[in-house]
Amino acid sequence: MAVVIAAAWVSGLEPSGVCACTPALPTQDLPPSPVVGVVVSIDQVSLTEVNSFEVRTSDGTIVTLKVGALDNAMQFSLSHLATHMATGVPIRAFYRIENGEPVVYHLEDAVPATPSPAAT
Repeated sequence: MAVVIAAAWVSGLEPSGVCACTPALPTQDLPPSPVVGVVVSIDQVSLTEVNSFEVRTSDGTIVTLKVGALDNAMQFSLSHLATHMATGVPIRAFYRIENGEPVVYHLEDAVPATPSPAAT
C-alpha cells in the first residue's frame, strides 16, 4: 500500500488543489532535465521506497517524476525528499524518458549549502 504525502502550503506558495492524482504532463510538455522546484507531494511505500513525486517549478508548473535507480543515493537519500517538502527548499531532479515517462536518476539540493563562516 502506497502512502501519499502532500503539502498544501510550501515555501509561501498558495495551495492549488494539487494532489498525487494530478495527471502527468505529456512528454512533449515536460521542462528539460534537470527540473528545479519545490517538492509538493510524494507517493511512497516507505521512507526508502518512493514511487514518484511532484515538483512545482518557479513558473507554477507541476511535474510528476517517477523514481528510478539513483546514481547518488548515498549523497541524496529518498527519505530526504520529505525534508525538502517540509522546508520548501528546492531540489534539482535529473531525469531521462523511459517508456514515455520521466524517470529520475539523480537528485540534489538546488540551493547549495552555505559554507561556515571563517574563524576570525
